[in-house]
Amino acid sequence: MIEQIYSSFIGGLLAILSAGILWLIRTSYEKHKGEILVLARFEKILELNRLILKETFEFIDQWHACIQNNRIFKVHFQKFSINDGEIHKLSSLTLINILLSLNYKLARTNFDIESIYNGYHIEINKINLVQDLNIRNNEMALYHEEFVKNLESLKENYEPLNNNLIVAKAYLNCVFSVRQHSLFAYMTVLFRDVFPRVTMKSVKKEVERLGGDPKITDSL
Repeated sequence: MIEQIYSSFIGGLLAILSAGILWLIRTSYEKHKGEILVLARFEKILELNRLILKETFEFIDQWHACIQNNRIFKVHFQKFSINDGEIHKLSSLTLINILLSLNYKLARTNFDIESIYNGYHIEINKINLVQDLNIRNNEMALYHEEFVKNLESLKENYEPLNNNLIVAKAYLNCVFSVRQHSLFAYMTVLFRDVFPRVTMKSVKKEVERLGGDPKITDSL
């Protein structure tokens, strides 16, 4: 009788442990798969933002050319895509910090470009209301002379932003490569990344492959 009770107890305990292990493995896999999907989404966003950056500063050059030819510049600036809502799903603290810093800079650039563009048209419309043609032309010339300085200042942001995007893409690619070869990498107690590992050497190599200077990773 006691043996039967003992056997039943052991059997129940093993069943509970088995169910717990299966639940843990399933949960781990779902989180791992979820992170892979988030990394893929961020990869697309970063690539899109590199294209937007290139297009935006090409428009700024056109803007400058319009001013030199005394023509009004009109265009729709595509805003940088920013995804803060899923950053917490990533397990790499370094990648999280890189993306948070990048998102802040992109959001700031969105705001600056929108403010400068709107301010430009408000001022141009005010000047165009001046009845006297000579006065209007003089005011327009003076405004354009000062406004060009704003464009030049804005253009100085291209290289730093481009470098930030390259570093973020490079580090994300390295993390993605690790996750593809890891056993539920976020569960550091039970599992470890197998191959390859994210190293500064691999990030520098990825930056170089993306057309950037490996030295821009020195700040990481």
